[in-house]
Amino acid sequence: MPVVLSSLIDAPAEGLAGAFACDESRCCLRDWLALVPDPRSRLGRRHLLEFVLGLAVCAFTAAGHDSPQAVAEWAAGCLPETLAVLGGRRDPWTRRIRPPSARTFARVFERIDAEAFNAALYGYLAALPADPPDALPAVTRHEREQRRAARAAASPGLPGLLEQAAADGKTVRGAVRPDGSQVHLLSLSDVTTGCVRAQREIPAKANEIPEFAPAIAHLDLIGTVVTADALAGPDGDFADATWTGEGKGHGRRERRSIRTAPAAGIAWPHAAQVLRIRRDSGPARGPWTHKEIAYGITSLPEDLAGPAHLAVYARNHWAIENREHYVRDKTFGEDLQRVRTGNQPNAHAAIRNLVTGAFRRAGFANIAHARRYHGRDERRILALYGYT
Repeated sequence: MPVVLSSLIDAPAEGLAGAFACDESRCCLRDWLALVPDPRSRLGRRHLLEFVLGLAVCAFTAAGHDSPQAVAEWAAGCLPETLAVLGGRRDPWTRRIRPPSARTFARVFERIDAEAFNAALYGYLAALPADPPDALPAVTRHEREQRRAARAAASPGLPGLLEQAAADGKTVRGAVRPDGSQVHLLSLSDVTTGCVRAQREIPAKANEIPEFAPAIAHLDLIGTVVTADALAGPDGDFADATWTGEGKGHGRRERRSIRTAPAAGIAWPHAAQVLRIRRDSGPARGPWTHKEIAYGITSLPEDLAGPAHLAVYARNHWAIENREHYVRDKTFGEDLQRVRTGNQPNAHAAIRNLVTGAFRRAGFANIAHARRYHGRDERRILALYGYT
């Protein structure tokens, strides 16, 4: 598990004009969507791009609207006031605001500039303030997962830990390119907030390693530990520096042991330590039934991260699986979707990450519950993204 020392500070938004019908007390999504270039021809363009994109984000926020057809159905059922706030244009003859069709949504996301769209969404997420827990509705504050998250936030952490972000790739199972390859997306997620900070599509016949640098090129990485998947190494390189921890949960128990040694003589850029992690697991009562060993390299020196710190970083790395990939698969049904044309898979994954991050910034721990709660009232969705 390579760990590198870098920073995670997004560039601030500059020169953004105040958007129509936006809440000045909150960061408004429409300001950021207005920065995305429109891929459509000016001839026959009926809807503003930020209107189409804003409707799609709002539809994805409500449970059960995870495809272009479902997004169009949600838009068709919106109140006229909602369409107006999102920036819809009135027909000069009927004075009504017509929502886009499913084909319009699909065509826009097929041709959208994926990098510009990702930069706008993740820039908006980085600018969002975190709401206090007491700002949540009472029904949410008493929800089981919400209570569990509150206990975890209140528990003291290990002193000396740095900020951490986890990098990992995810294949969109339902999206197949014309050459038969599947769409694979590399993302960087903040393990504390559970918000995705950057995302990049991996080209066919390529891997994640050369794409990592351009994926985070717009981020200033200082003072943050970035973790990625494990690497192999010989057991004889490890010394006696050891830390062991044990815990229980979900009907099983787990023991983690980590040993570290100086990375002398290893031809790996910036390598400071090598490490071996052993994970033993089994039922809550009874013998250990499973053993797993993983090796890693880190650029963190021994005086900045000992075995106990590296164990926390390694365990926190899998937050990207639990808090991003699992949510996209199970809560949004990403792998069940058959959207595969152009940049649609990338753009839809970015919207799912945005919705999840906005919920987490607002204090929600259970994303499925948050989607149901907001889906019952369009005004809740508008307020979530700074629209009035």
